[in-house]
Amino acid sequence: MTGADFLPDPTVLQVTVWLLYLIPTLALLLAPVGFASGKGKVKIPDEQGSRGSEPTKAS
Repeated sequence: MTGADFLPDPTVLQVTVWLLYLIPTLALLLAPVGFASGKGKVKIPDEQGSRGSEPTKAS
């Protein structure tokens, strides 16, 4: 393959654009699941939730 679009010495502009692509892409890839959506938050059980399941009295 001769004369294709590959040059062994990239320009400063090519490296800059590549880094501007790589940094946000890696940040999204390595971010925890549910990042910024609130799905990963641990909720402290309230009084009703800590009692367990008790049958309710039906009138």
